[in-house]
Amino acid sequence: MDNKRINIVGDKYSFTYLACVKRYGKNFKYSSDKGHPALVNGLINGTVSKNESSVVPLWNSNSGTVDMDGLKRVEKIFLGEVGKILDLWPNKIEYALGCNGKIANESRLFTVKVAKNQCSKYLSRIKRDPFNGGYNSTTEAVDAFQEELSRNDMVLCSKELLKDRRIKVIQKEIANPYNNTVFSTLNKLPCNNKTKPCYSLGCLTTQLSGDVPVDLDNYWRSLITDDEIQESDNVLLAIPKILFVLRYEESKVIVVLEMQTDDYKKDCWPVPEEETKIDLKGQVGYVKVPFTIETKELFIKKFNVNKEEIIFYGNKGTFFWGAPSLNIFVNGFEPNLVKNCALKQVEYFDHLMKRGAKIPEDAKKIIKKFRKNKDTVRLGIKSKPTKP
Repeated sequence: MDNKRINIVGDKYSFTYLACVKRYGKNFKYSSDKGHPALVNGLINGTVSKNESSVVPLWNSNSGTVDMDGLKRVEKIFLGEVGKILDLWPNKIEYALGCNGKIANESRLFTVKVAKNQCSKYLSRIKRDPFNGGYNSTTEAVDAFQEELSRNDMVLCSKELLKDRRIKVIQKEIANPYNNTVFSTLNKLPCNNKTKPCYSLGCLTTQLSGDVPVDLDNYWRSLITDDEIQESDNVLLAIPKILFVLRYEESKVIVVLEMQTDDYKKDCWPVPEEETKIDLKGQVGYVKVPFTIETKELFIKKFNVNKEEIIFYGNKGTFFWGAPSLNIFVNGFEPNLVKNCALKQVEYFDHLMKRGAKIPEDAKKIIKKFRKNKDTVRLGIKSKPTKP
Protein backbone atom coordinates (compact mmCIF):
# COMPACT_ATOMS: atom_id res chain seq x y z
CA MET A 1 0.00 0.00 0.00
CA ASP A 2 1.32 3.44 -0.98
CA ASN A 3 -0.02 6.19 1.30
CA LYS A 4 1.10 8.86 -1.16
CA ARG A 5 -0.46 7.23 -4.22
CA ILE A 6 -3.68 8.42 -5.85
CA ASN A 7 -5.10 6.42 -8.75
CA ILE A 8 -6.54 8.81 -11.33
CA VAL A 9 -7.91 8.85 -14.86
CA GLY A 10 -5.70 10.75 -17.30
CA ASP A 11 -2.04 11.73 -17.46
CA LYS A 12 -0.27 14.83 -16.15
CA TYR A 13 -2.18 18.05 -16.91
CA SER A 14 -5.36 16.14 -17.76
CA PHE A 15 -8.50 17.69 -16.27
CA THR A 16 -8.67 15.01 -13.54
CA TYR A 17 -5.01 15.57 -12.65
CA LEU A 18 -5.53 19.35 -12.41
CA ALA A 19 -8.67 18.90 -10.28
CA CYS A 20 -6.78 16.61 -7.89
CA VAL A 21 -3.80 18.95 -7.59
CA LYS A 22 -6.15 21.81 -6.81
CA ARG A 23 -7.95 19.65 -4.24
CA TYR A 24 -5.08 17.77 -2.59
CA GLY A 25 -1.84 19.38 -3.73
CA LYS A 26 1.18 18.22 -5.72
CA ASN A 27 2.85 16.06 -3.06
CA PHE A 28 1.29 12.81 -4.24
CA LYS A 29 2.19 10.11 -6.72
CA TYR A 30 -0.60 10.40 -9.27
CA SER A 31 -0.86 7.02 -10.97
CA SER A 32 -2.52 7.26 -14.37
CA ASP A 33 -1.69 3.93 -16.00
CA LYS A 34 -5.38 3.04 -16.40
CA GLY A 35 -8.12 4.59 -18.50
CA HIS A 36 -11.50 5.46 -17.02
CA PRO A 37 -13.27 2.11 -17.62
CA ALA A 38 -10.20 0.12 -16.52
CA LEU A 39 -9.88 2.04 -13.22
CA VAL A 40 -13.56 1.61 -12.33
CA ASN A 41 -13.57 -2.05 -13.37
CA GLY A 42 -10.36 -2.58 -11.36
CA LEU A 43 -12.05 -1.18 -8.26
CA ILE A 44 -15.04 -3.44 -8.84
CA ASN A 45 -13.06 -6.65 -9.37
CA GLY A 46 -10.39 -5.89 -6.77
CA THR A 47 -7.33 -5.48 -9.02
CA VAL A 48 -7.07 -1.87 -7.83
CA SER A 49 -6.44 -1.77 -4.09
CA LYS A 50 -9.16 -0.31 -1.88
CA ASN A 51 -6.42 0.65 0.57
CA GLU A 52 -5.39 3.40 -1.83
CA SER A 53 -7.13 6.60 -2.91
CA SER A 54 -8.81 6.57 -6.29
CA VAL A 55 -10.38 9.59 -7.99
CA VAL A 56 -13.09 8.99 -10.58
CA PRO A 57 -14.94 11.74 -12.48
CA LEU A 58 -18.63 10.90 -12.41
CA TRP A 59 -20.68 13.52 -14.14
CA ASN A 60 -20.26 16.52 -16.42
CA SER A 61 -22.86 19.27 -16.67
CA ASN A 62 -22.67 19.29 -20.46
CA SER A 63 -21.96 15.69 -21.46
CA GLY A 64 -23.51 13.54 -18.71
CA THR A 65 -21.83 10.53 -17.09
CA VAL A 66 -18.11 10.49 -17.80
CA ASP A 67 -17.08 7.58 -20.06
CA MET A 68 -19.34 5.28 -18.10
CA ASP A 69 -20.65 3.02 -20.84
CA GLY A 70 -24.19 4.26 -20.29
CA LEU A 71 -24.94 3.85 -16.60
CA LYS A 72 -23.39 0.46 -15.92
CA ARG A 73 -20.36 1.69 -13.99
CA VAL A 74 -21.71 4.91 -12.48
CA GLU A 75 -24.58 2.84 -11.10
CA LYS A 76 -22.10 0.60 -9.29
CA ILE A 77 -20.28 3.63 -7.85
CA PHE A 78 -23.47 5.19 -6.51
CA LEU A 79 -24.60 1.85 -5.10
CA GLY A 80 -21.34 1.49 -3.16
CA GLU A 81 -20.01 -1.54 -5.05
CA VAL A 82 -16.54 0.03 -5.54
CA GLY A 83 -16.19 1.12 -1.91
CA LYS A 84 -17.04 4.25 0.04
CA ILE A 85 -17.23 7.72 -1.48
CA LEU A 86 -15.13 9.86 0.86
CA ASP A 87 -15.10 13.10 -1.08
CA LEU A 88 -17.46 14.50 -3.69
CA TRP A 89 -16.81 17.82 -5.35
CA PRO A 90 -17.43 19.80 -8.55
CA ASN A 91 -14.64 21.45 -10.51
CA LYS A 92 -14.77 23.90 -13.40
CA ILE A 93 -13.38 22.40 -16.62
CA GLU A 94 -11.57 25.05 -18.65
CA TYR A 95 -10.59 24.31 -22.23
CA ALA A 96 -8.01 26.34 -24.14
CA LEU A 97 -7.27 26.42 -27.87
CA GLY A 98 -3.73 25.83 -29.09
CA CYS A 99 -2.14 26.23 -32.52
CA ASN A 100 1.49 26.53 -33.64
CA GLY A 101 0.63 28.41 -36.82
CA LYS A 102 -2.32 30.30 -38.24
CA ILE A 103 -5.90 29.04 -38.21
CA ALA A 104 -7.20 28.47 -41.72
CA ASN A 105 -10.23 26.94 -43.41
CA GLU A 106 -8.41 23.61 -43.74
CA SER A 107 -7.30 23.56 -40.08
CA ARG A 108 -8.20 20.34 -38.28
CA LEU A 109 -9.24 20.25 -34.63
CA PHE A 110 -7.76 17.63 -32.29
CA THR A 111 -9.53 17.06 -28.96
CA VAL A 112 -11.53 14.63 -26.82
CA LYS A 113 -14.92 13.27 -27.80
CA VAL A 114 -16.80 15.14 -25.07
CA ALA A 115 -15.45 18.54 -26.18
CA LYS A 116 -18.20 18.60 -28.78
CA ASN A 117 -20.71 18.92 -25.91
CA GLN A 118 -18.60 20.85 -23.43
CA CYS A 119 -17.51 23.51 -25.94
CA SER A 120 -20.55 23.39 -28.24
CA LYS A 121 -21.12 27.16 -28.40
CA TYR A 122 -17.53 27.90 -29.37
CA LEU A 123 -17.29 25.04 -31.88
CA SER A 124 -20.52 26.16 -33.50
CA ARG A 125 -19.13 29.67 -33.82
CA ILE A 126 -15.89 28.56 -35.50
CA LYS A 127 -17.73 25.83 -37.45
CA ARG A 128 -15.51 22.95 -36.36
CA ASP A 129 -16.09 19.39 -35.15
CA PRO A 130 -13.52 17.40 -33.16
CA PHE A 131 -11.13 15.78 -35.65
CA ASN A 132 -11.84 12.13 -36.49
CA GLY A 133 -14.67 11.93 -33.96
CA GLY A 134 -12.46 12.97 -31.06
CA TYR A 135 -9.91 11.18 -28.87
CA ASN A 136 -10.28 9.36 -25.55
CA SER A 137 -8.11 11.80 -23.59
CA THR A 138 -6.68 15.28 -24.02
CA THR A 139 -3.13 13.93 -23.81
CA GLU A 140 -3.91 11.43 -26.57
CA ALA A 141 -5.27 14.29 -28.70
CA VAL A 142 -2.17 16.41 -28.08
CA ASP A 143 0.11 13.48 -28.95
CA ALA A 144 -1.68 13.06 -32.28
CA PHE A 145 -1.61 16.81 -32.89
CA GLN A 146 2.16 16.94 -32.40
CA GLU A 147 2.81 13.82 -34.50
CA GLU A 148 0.99 15.38 -37.48
CA LEU A 149 3.23 18.48 -37.34
CA SER A 150 0.80 20.57 -39.35
CA ARG A 151 1.24 24.26 -38.46
CA ASN A 152 -2.40 25.13 -39.12
CA ASP A 153 -3.98 22.38 -37.01
CA MET A 154 -5.64 23.20 -33.68
CA VAL A 155 -5.93 21.34 -30.38
CA LEU A 156 -8.35 21.71 -27.45
CA CYS A 157 -7.18 20.78 -23.93
CA SER A 158 -6.13 22.49 -20.69
CA LYS A 159 -3.92 25.57 -20.95
CA GLU A 160 -1.47 23.85 -18.60
CA LEU A 161 -1.05 20.96 -21.04
CA LEU A 162 -0.51 23.39 -23.92
CA LYS A 163 2.20 25.22 -21.98
CA ASP A 164 3.86 21.96 -20.92
CA ARG A 165 4.05 20.84 -24.59
CA ARG A 166 5.14 24.31 -25.74
CA ILE A 167 2.09 24.79 -27.92
CA LYS A 168 0.98 28.38 -28.48
CA VAL A 169 -2.18 29.27 -26.54
CA ILE A 170 -4.56 31.02 -28.95
CA GLN A 171 -7.55 31.43 -26.66
CA LYS A 172 -8.41 30.56 -23.06
CA GLU A 173 -11.70 29.53 -21.41
CA ILE A 174 -13.72 28.52 -24.44
CA ALA A 175 -15.92 25.91 -22.74
CA ASN A 176 -19.64 26.47 -22.23
CA PRO A 177 -20.51 28.69 -19.23
CA TYR A 178 -21.51 25.97 -16.73
CA ASN A 179 -19.01 23.29 -17.73
CA ASN A 180 -18.25 21.57 -14.43
CA THR A 181 -17.43 17.95 -13.64
CA VAL A 182 -18.28 16.11 -10.41
CA PHE A 183 -15.32 14.13 -9.03
CA SER A 184 -15.42 11.38 -6.41
CA THR A 185 -12.60 10.15 -4.17
CA LEU A 186 -13.06 6.52 -3.24
CA ASN A 187 -11.97 4.29 -0.34
CA LYS A 188 -9.23 6.44 1.23
CA LEU A 189 -8.86 10.17 1.76
CA PRO A 190 -5.44 11.36 0.54
CA CYS A 191 -5.10 13.82 3.41
CA ASN A 192 -5.19 12.75 7.05
CA ASN A 193 -7.97 14.88 8.49
CA LYS A 194 -8.29 14.99 12.26
CA THR A 195 -12.04 15.35 12.01
CA LYS A 196 -14.03 12.62 10.31
CA PRO A 197 -16.44 13.32 7.44
CA CYS A 198 -19.80 14.43 8.82
CA TYR A 199 -22.20 14.39 5.87
CA SER A 200 -23.62 11.05 4.83
CA LEU A 201 -24.42 10.01 1.27
CA GLY A 202 -27.32 7.62 0.93
CA CYS A 203 -28.64 5.82 -2.13
CA LEU A 204 -31.95 4.25 -3.06
CA THR A 205 -33.54 2.83 -6.17
CA THR A 206 -37.19 2.84 -7.07
CA GLN A 207 -39.51 2.26 -9.99
CA LEU A 208 -40.38 5.34 -12.03
CA SER A 209 -43.93 6.55 -11.54
CA GLY A 210 -44.61 9.91 -13.14
CA ASP A 211 -42.00 12.67 -13.13
CA VAL A 212 -41.08 12.04 -9.49
CA PRO A 213 -41.89 8.67 -7.92
CA VAL A 214 -44.40 8.97 -5.08
CA ASP A 215 -42.27 6.58 -3.04
CA LEU A 216 -39.30 8.94 -3.35
CA ASP A 217 -41.37 11.92 -2.24
CA ASN A 218 -42.76 10.02 0.76
CA TYR A 219 -39.37 8.68 1.81
CA TRP A 220 -37.64 12.05 1.49
CA ARG A 221 -40.30 13.74 3.62
CA SER A 222 -40.03 10.99 6.24
CA LEU A 223 -36.36 11.95 6.77
CA ILE A 224 -37.31 15.50 7.76
CA THR A 225 -38.27 16.20 11.36
CA ASP A 226 -40.00 19.56 11.58
CA ASP A 227 -39.14 20.22 15.21
CA GLU A 228 -35.42 19.54 14.67
CA ILE A 229 -35.39 21.80 11.62
CA GLN A 230 -36.98 24.63 13.59
CA GLU A 231 -34.10 24.57 16.07
CA SER A 232 -31.37 24.37 13.43
CA ASP A 233 -28.94 27.26 13.00
CA ASN A 234 -28.82 26.57 9.27
CA VAL A 235 -32.09 25.28 7.84
CA LEU A 236 -30.58 25.15 4.36
CA LEU A 237 -28.12 22.47 5.46
CA ALA A 238 -30.28 20.61 7.97
CA ILE A 239 -32.67 19.20 5.37
CA PRO A 240 -31.47 16.06 3.51
CA LYS A 241 -30.54 17.12 -0.03
CA ILE A 242 -31.37 15.31 -3.25
CA LEU A 243 -28.11 15.46 -5.22
CA PHE A 244 -28.57 13.10 -8.17
CA VAL A 245 -31.58 11.49 -9.77
CA LEU A 246 -30.75 9.07 -12.58
CA ARG A 247 -33.08 6.93 -14.64
CA TYR A 248 -31.72 3.58 -15.84
CA GLU A 249 -33.03 0.32 -17.28
CA GLU A 250 -36.02 2.24 -18.70
CA SER A 251 -38.18 2.28 -15.56
CA LYS A 252 -35.80 2.46 -12.58
CA VAL A 253 -34.43 5.52 -10.83
CA ILE A 254 -31.30 5.91 -8.69
CA VAL A 255 -31.43 8.71 -6.14
CA VAL A 256 -28.40 9.92 -4.18
CA LEU A 257 -29.08 12.05 -1.10
CA GLU A 258 -26.97 13.83 1.50
CA MET A 259 -27.66 14.54 5.16
CA GLN A 260 -25.83 15.48 8.34
CA THR A 261 -24.72 12.68 10.65
CA ASP A 262 -23.09 12.64 14.08
CA ASP A 263 -21.43 9.26 13.54
CA TYR A 264 -19.91 8.61 10.13
CA LYS A 265 -19.69 4.86 10.87
CA LYS A 266 -23.41 4.63 11.54
CA ASP A 267 -25.79 4.26 8.61
CA CYS A 268 -28.27 7.08 9.19
CA TRP A 269 -30.64 6.13 6.34
CA PRO A 270 -33.69 4.38 7.89
CA VAL A 271 -35.58 1.65 6.07
CA PRO A 272 -39.04 2.89 5.00
CA GLU A 273 -41.65 1.92 7.59
CA GLU A 274 -44.45 1.33 5.09
CA GLU A 275 -44.52 -1.14 2.22
CA THR A 276 -42.81 0.49 -0.71
CA LYS A 277 -41.08 -0.13 -4.03
CA ILE A 278 -37.97 1.61 -2.73
CA ASP A 279 -34.84 -0.54 -2.52
CA LEU A 280 -32.72 1.28 0.04
CA LYS A 281 -28.96 0.84 -0.37
CA GLY A 282 -28.21 2.89 2.72
CA GLN A 283 -24.99 4.78 3.31
CA VAL A 284 -22.67 4.60 0.31
CA GLY A 285 -20.38 7.41 1.34
CA TYR A 286 -19.64 10.30 3.69
CA VAL A 287 -18.11 13.64 2.87
CA LYS A 288 -16.46 16.29 5.00
CA VAL A 289 -17.94 19.29 3.20
CA PRO A 290 -21.52 19.23 1.84
CA PHE A 291 -21.65 18.82 -1.93
CA THR A 292 -24.19 21.65 -2.10
CA ILE A 293 -21.71 24.04 -0.43
CA GLU A 294 -18.95 22.93 -2.82
CA THR A 295 -21.23 23.59 -5.80
CA LYS A 296 -22.36 26.95 -4.43
CA GLU A 297 -18.74 28.08 -4.10
CA LEU A 298 -18.00 26.97 -7.66
CA PHE A 299 -20.95 28.80 -9.19
CA ILE A 300 -20.48 32.05 -7.29
CA LYS A 301 -16.66 32.27 -7.47
CA LYS A 302 -15.90 30.57 -10.79
CA PHE A 303 -19.04 31.12 -12.87
CA ASN A 304 -19.80 34.56 -11.37
CA VAL A 305 -23.40 33.57 -10.67
CA ASN A 306 -25.39 35.96 -8.50
CA LYS A 307 -26.54 34.43 -5.19
CA GLU A 308 -30.15 35.11 -6.11
CA GLU A 309 -29.85 33.64 -9.60
CA ILE A 310 -31.60 30.39 -10.54
CA ILE A 311 -29.94 28.02 -13.00
CA PHE A 312 -31.77 25.38 -15.02
CA TYR A 313 -29.33 24.19 -17.62
CA GLY A 314 -28.61 21.23 -19.86
CA ASN A 315 -29.22 19.39 -23.09
CA LYS A 316 -29.25 15.84 -24.49
CA GLY A 317 -29.08 13.70 -21.39
CA THR A 318 -27.55 15.94 -18.75
CA PHE A 319 -29.46 18.55 -16.75
CA PHE A 320 -29.15 20.39 -13.48
CA TRP A 321 -31.19 22.89 -11.50
CA GLY A 322 -29.37 25.09 -9.03
CA ALA A 323 -30.17 27.85 -6.55
CA PRO A 324 -27.05 29.09 -4.69
CA SER A 325 -29.08 31.02 -2.11
CA LEU A 326 -31.05 27.85 -1.23
CA ASN A 327 -28.10 25.43 -1.37
CA ILE A 328 -30.07 23.22 -3.75
CA PHE A 329 -28.36 21.58 -6.73
CA VAL A 330 -29.90 18.58 -8.49
CA ASN A 331 -28.31 16.67 -11.38
CA GLY A 332 -29.89 14.07 -13.65
CA PHE A 333 -30.65 12.76 -17.12
CA GLU A 334 -34.20 14.07 -17.53
CA PRO A 335 -35.24 17.72 -17.14
CA ASN A 336 -38.57 17.01 -15.46
CA LEU A 337 -37.06 14.60 -12.93
CA VAL A 338 -34.41 17.17 -12.05
CA LYS A 339 -36.85 20.07 -11.91
CA ASN A 340 -39.42 18.22 -9.82
CA CYS A 341 -36.84 16.97 -7.31
CA ALA A 342 -35.77 20.60 -6.90
CA LEU A 343 -39.42 21.63 -6.63
CA LYS A 344 -40.00 19.28 -3.69
CA GLN A 345 -37.13 20.86 -1.79
CA VAL A 346 -38.17 24.44 -2.54
CA GLU A 347 -41.75 23.65 -1.49
CA TYR A 348 -40.47 22.42 1.84
CA PHE A 349 -38.41 25.58 2.40
CA ASP A 350 -41.61 27.51 1.71
CA HIS A 351 -43.38 25.41 4.33
CA LEU A 352 -40.63 26.08 6.89
CA MET A 353 -40.61 29.79 6.16
CA LYS A 354 -44.36 29.96 6.82
CA ARG A 355 -43.73 28.22 10.14
CA GLY A 356 -41.15 30.80 11.16
CA ALA A 357 -37.91 28.89 10.61
CA LYS A 358 -34.69 30.93 10.42
CA ILE A 359 -33.96 31.42 6.71
CA PRO A 360 -31.34 33.85 5.29
CA GLU A 361 -32.66 36.98 3.59
CA ASP A 362 -31.41 36.05 0.09
CA ALA A 363 -33.17 32.68 0.41
CA LYS A 364 -36.39 34.39 1.52
CA LYS A 365 -36.36 36.46 -1.68
CA ILE A 366 -36.29 33.30 -3.78
CA ILE A 367 -39.15 31.76 -1.79
CA LYS A 368 -41.25 34.91 -2.22
CA LYS A 369 -40.65 34.81 -6.00
CA PHE A 370 -41.60 31.13 -5.94
CA ARG A 371 -44.92 31.92 -4.23
CA LYS A 372 -45.85 34.52 -6.84
CA ASN A 373 -44.94 32.54 -9.93
CA LYS A 374 -43.02 29.25 -10.16
CA ASP A 375 -41.81 30.19 -13.65
CA THR A 376 -39.70 33.02 -12.17
CA VAL A 377 -37.55 30.43 -10.39
CA ARG A 378 -37.49 28.03 -13.35
CA LEU A 379 -39.83 25.51 -11.66
CA GLY A 380 -43.08 26.19 -13.50
CA ILE A 381 -44.70 23.89 -16.05
CA LYS A 382 -43.42 26.09 -18.88
CA SER A 383 -39.85 26.27 -17.52
CA LYS A 384 -37.35 24.83 -19.97
CA PRO A 385 -33.59 24.34 -19.46
CA THR A 386 -31.14 26.69 -21.13
CA LYS A 387 -29.23 24.83 -23.83
CA PRO A 388 -25.42 24.82 -23.93
